[in-house]
Amino acid sequence: MYSQEEMKVLKERERKKRKIGITIIIVLVVMSFINDRMKYTTFEEVMSERMPDVESIEKIDVRYSIAEDEVGEISFDTEWESREATIENEEFIETFFHESSDIELKEQNRGSSSRTFYYLKLYTDTENYWFHIYEHDLELGRDSYQIIGDNLFYQLLENEDIDWETV
Repeated sequence: MYSQEEMKVLKERERKKRKIGITIIIVLVVMSFINDRMKYTTFEEVMSERMPDVESIEKIDVRYSIAEDEVGEISFDTEWESREATIENEEFIETFFHESSDIELKEQNRGSSSRTFYYLKLYTDTENYWFHIYEHDLELGRDSYQIIGDNLFYQLLENEDIDWETV
């Protein structure tokens, strides 16, 4: 049997263990929240890291592709129906980037496997840039992002009077 003094010491140790456990849980929750929040950005922030001057875009080649089969896994054998266009209208290019600048994005480690997507190649006087816009995701080079909220990219491209050519 334990003496009263030994019981006090044991209870104190248990309280310390509980406090340490609770503190560790709180720290982990806070770190997880901070880590998650650090993954959020906007399209404007992402583009400014890659292309300092959106006004330098001379034209955009756009390709819209949709998987012909409605089910099954997407693979190299997947048949795609595509159409493409070249956009040189400065007003549309400016509107596209202005309207989409506030789109919220969340970094992710995986790419998309969407059955429909837009491929955009941006031409400037110095470099070319490209990215894929999926229904819920965006890929810029090797970086992949989840689109948070409405996909304004799709809305802007689908509402524009673009002269599409089937390929």
